[in-house]
Amino acid sequence: MPAQLLTFYLPNLLGHSDNFLPANPLVTPAHIVPEWYFTPFYAILRSCPNKLGGAIGMFAAIILLLLLSVYTVVRLPGSRLGGTILVTYAPYSTAYRVSFWLFAANFGLLTALGSRAAEAPYVVASKGATAAYFLILLSLFPAIN
Repeated sequence: MPAQLLTFYLPNLLGHSDNFLPANPLVTPAHIVPEWYFTPFYAILRSCPNKLGGAIGMFAAIILLLLLSVYTVVRLPGSRLGGTILVTYAPYSTAYRVSFWLFAANFGLLTALGSRAAEAPYVVASKGATAAYFLILLSLFPAIN
């Protein structure tokens, strides 16, 4: 019942209030915010002052996140393929758990920074969070395995 109430009677309840302002083609909006699931990658895009570098960084972040589950090699004794098979993340060590929650917190920080305006403290923080994102994915996770 609440879903039908929201869908049929209050469809704009969860929308942003800026969507109801009349459009002015001569003025760029001061605060453009993507949907919440794009905000971490939008923060990575804005953290680079070069447009091409930001686009490369954003696409590299997405590709690395997709490849996260396939670059772990676990050696099992007695397998036919020379002792090596590819599996998803199997180690449940404390170092892996700490690095996972560090990555999750950094991803949450990027999500929050992507929805903020492109002003002085947020841009500097997104540069640091972007550097930490790539540092975790390219050095910390492979070092644990």
